[in-house]
Amino acid sequence: FDGRVAYSRGWLMGEGLEVTTDFASATLDGSFPTTISLVGSNDNPLSWLQALDGKARLDVDLASLDRALPGLIPLRRDVTLVSGRARGIIENTPDAADGAPAKRRSNLSLSSDSLRARADGRIVAIDPIELTATVTDDDGSLRAERFSMSSSFAKASGSGTLQDGMAEVQIDFGRLYTMLRPVIDMSELSLGGTAGGELKWNVKRTGDGNADQWDLGGTGEAKNLLVTLPSGHRFKRSIVQGDIIAKGQWDGRTLRQLSLADVSVRSGGVSMRAELLSPVANPTSDSLYSVRLETDGRLENLSESLRPWLPESLLDAEGRLTGSA
Repeated sequence: FDGRVAYSRGWLMGEGLEVTTDFASATLDGSFPTTISLVGSNDNPLSWLQALDGKARLDVDLASLDRALPGLIPLRRDVTLVSGRARGIIENTPDAADGAPAKRRSNLSLSSDSLRARADGRIVAIDPIELTATVTDDDGSLRAERFSMSSSFAKASGSGTLQDGMAEVQIDFGRLYTMLRPVIDMSELSLGGTAGGELKWNVKRTGDGNADQWDLGGTGEAKNLLVTLPSGHRFKRSIVQGDIIAKGQWDGRTLRQLSLADVSVRSGGVSMRAELLSPVANPTSDSLYSVRLETDGRLENLSESLRPWLPESLLDAEGRLTGSA
């Protein structure tokens, strides 16, 4: 333990503060509230990043952590961690590009080394993972300037605000499962297949005195998808495709009205669709949305996909199903 620490009115403050244990070290130059709300209907999920005023770092030796606290990491029996570290850094500073006191920038970095373990007499490894994000606060309006995640089994990136932005992701579930299975206890679960998707949204200026138009569109596709649940049930589809479209009226810094929203999913001759029936003014997570649900496809294909959740009387049903609600 080294450095200076103080507590005042719900804030913990550290200057050159460093705490070291057998399995981890942490440093703090700054302050943060001891009570942080991470959820709530009015909370932006990015806001917790800016609870810290200053810089904090955490470095964990995962092999030493497992020896000090056995069972905390869900390893398989007879697996021993040999080496591997995880690191995290959060830094909040005024936006140097702007200089305005109301504008702040948060940088988050999470990463891990290649995790090496001894399993069944051989050395196995889990590939490194790196996640970075930059968030700015412009007088209460949070913007994810950028985020990215990279590993041998997945890549994701995105940026933007509610006004405009984009996000894309690619993941190989089979590679992830193959890599984790020798080390992590996944005896009741299996994964396979690949999935990817992209989402883009922006505002089109009308220039005629009316509200600008907000548009969102996205697509996704999964191939050779296989999920085996702890109950033994399997969800297996050769291909699953999905689309989303939304439109609304943009008024300066907020979405004045959600005018249209349509989500559809298709797989193996079965299609499902959800459509917004009437516009929603000033939409939030607490708003009421009138939605029509539609389905169309062969009963045998539908029962194959939903087998774990269907009553026994419908498991062998055949024919065509169409309906809406």
